[in-house]
Amino acid sequence: MLTINISGTSRKLCSETIIPQERQYLLTLQSTQSYKIDAQGELQISYKTERDSGLMNFHPKE
Repeated sequence: MLTINISGTSRKLCSETIIPQERQYLLTLQSTQSYKIDAQGELQISYKTERDSGLMNFHPKE
């Protein structure tokens, strides 16, 4: 199970120009449909919002 809790986010650190992007990113995370970790350790999150759907890829830090 993957749990995404965005209650700890704060817009205080973001500039006004970044806030819409942050809001969209958080909405996308909340719209997670499924996830998997592939053989290379990359996290893939499938999402579906009212306007969009797709796949986000997160790569492990080297």
